[in-house]
Amino acid sequence: ASFEVAHDRIVEVLTDVAPWVDSWEELTELDLSGRKLESVVRLKEFAPRLEKVRLDRNALSYLTGLPAGLRLLTLSGNRVPSIVSFGHLRSLETLDLSGNEVDDLSSLDCLMHLRHLRADANGISDVRGIERLEHLHSLSLRGNKLVSLDLSKTSWRRLSHLDVAHNALTSIKGLWHCKHLKTLDVGSNDLSLLDLGTGLMPRLRSLRVSNNSRLERLDVLPAARSLRTLFADFCALEKIDHLGALDKLEELSVRQQLTKPSKAPAGLHNVFGATPRLPNTSLSACSFNNVAYLELSACQLTAIPPNLAVLFPNLHQLVLDHNLFTRLPPSRSNGKSNGGGLAALSRLKRVSLVGCRIKSTRNLIEAFEGCDQLAVLDARMNPATLGLYPPVLASPLISASISPSPAFLAPMPNAETLRPDTIEGEMAQKQKERAEEERGRWEKSFWHKVHPRPEEDGDDSRGTEQHDDEDADETIKPAKQHDARFSRTLPAQLAMRRLLHRGTLGMVCPALQWLDGLQITDAEVNEAERVL
Repeated sequence: ASFEVAHDRIVEVLTDVAPWVDSWEELTELDLSGRKLESVVRLKEFAPRLEKVRLDRNALSYLTGLPAGLRLLTLSGNRVPSIVSFGHLRSLETLDLSGNEVDDLSSLDCLMHLRHLRADANGISDVRGIERLEHLHSLSLRGNKLVSLDLSKTSWRRLSHLDVAHNALTSIKGLWHCKHLKTLDVGSNDLSLLDLGTGLMPRLRSLRVSNNSRLERLDVLPAARSLRTLFADFCALEKIDHLGALDKLEELSVRQQLTKPSKAPAGLHNVFGATPRLPNTSLSACSFNNVAYLELSACQLTAIPPNLAVLFPNLHQLVLDHNLFTRLPPSRSNGKSNGGGLAALSRLKRVSLVGCRIKSTRNLIEAFEGCDQLAVLDARMNPATLGLYPPVLASPLISASISPSPAFLAPMPNAETLRPDTIEGEMAQKQKERAEEERGRWEKSFWHKVHPRPEEDGDDSRGTEQHDDEDADETIKPAKQHDARFSRTLPAQLAMRRLLHRGTLGMVCPALQWLDGLQITDAEVNEAERVL
């Protein structure tokens, strides 16, 4: 009887997802994700030529019935245990076992053709069973229970991508054994040392070691020829050896370090830094001509480095949140340009000064006068703007996960403050993608088992349906909606001060479009001009 039930269920699902196919036997690819399947028994009888099958978000606990010729199989979000057999799937090249009940990979030792393996969010404590898979190109074991890893005992000579973040690793050995490694992520572990070996790792382009709170030293010389991205946030690094030798490095992130890392290479494009007690004179004397994004948050700066424009002549985005300076250097002296200050950064388009100690709008005007390309400026949570805006809200796009930053370090910068002009578009795009995915499931559901929400039936219905609750709109325009409620409560004196703050900055910065997280309007500028 159970086989008959399984037979009927497979027929039902196939009819649902492939109703117009003349012959199921000719199918080579099938997506059965989210179908509440508990078994795929007899699937190979109906579709024996399948090569790619997606079975994510079901309730599968065994794999009997899958065709032997499968090359791709995704099983994320099921109930697959460690004892499940893959002996009948020896042709597999890509396998996803994320979010299952796997704590042992020994059942995979027969998959000699496997090239890509993902087994995130399981209970895996070692790599026994896959250490001899010599064709493995990418391996992801995020969010497991690995304590140690010795790559010298594996046959992964072709491995190019390795992700073992969010484990409990205290030791990683034999990285030099993987000469083809291109990306390595060992973040959110318990490493005190990461040894890249004494030889060369000529293809390593991305190295992420963030959130290893005991990591004190890092030597990147083996990757000097190829490394382009280095993220080492929330570590205890006293020094990054041979950092200056990374001639091709483009992105460097050393947020929330207790000490300043060594000399950085001049070819950087993006620099993320949040190093407490960074001396005001500690910036290098060389010029970083390629840097377009610079972040010096929570560095306890008491003044803007006077040679900032010389060091970073092509800077587009500058983040100086949570520092100690009380004023910015003026761009003019005696009515004439002094060639210094932030106005000397002729390409500067976005500046964030959240949480500093700037006392007056006048100082902001003097500092940014002449910044003809400045489009986004955020100076909230300064004495000059306290009381003019509601508290800074975290963007809905930012993960709500707990920051690993120690309590005595300043918070991480909020991405919304530097790009409020794009945040709404990104959220709208995400909503559109979710709606299209839901609609796609609806359209391919022949027996109408997946019901779309009424408001997603079409654009016309969305245009006529209004929500009375303003909080529903906050997911789309969080800052605007929250500020609209707040501004209505301001007394006349603070409302006038806010108008003059926004209007005068709009006058001196002709390209300014976003100020303090809100779009600046011509009406504000004109009204401020009239009042003055």
